[in-house]
Amino acid sequence: MEQIENEDSSIRDEKTGSNMTAGQKQKTLRRMGPMTAEDEQWDEFIDGLLGAGGCDGNSSVPIARRILAEMGLTPTEVEQSISYFKRHGGFCDCEVVLNVDQFSADEDDLVHA
Repeated sequence: MEQIENEDSSIRDEKTGSNMTAGQKQKTLRRMGPMTAEDEQWDEFIDGLLGAGGCDGNSSVPIARRILAEMGLTPTEVEQSISYFKRHGGFCDCEVVLNVDQFSADEDDLVHA
């Protein structure tokens, strides 16, 4: 699919002629699958969690679910992401930041050591 950026920052698909905003383009370019610490949008996801205003200890991770949906993940991908978070110690929104993001940092240290 060839895309051309318009003057108004929207993107026009050459084949269909449809326009997408930059945000829609980002959603379409995101690799498919669950959000993991290896995802190219992980930092954006963590920034959203940090800016969300707190954690209530809710094990259904409502803030993470909302952010993932806003980032364009399907309901199945959201559930897969939540399962990944829980496997890495993220049982509530703040634990996703404190444990899962730390897990990512620990793996980076091993790679660069």
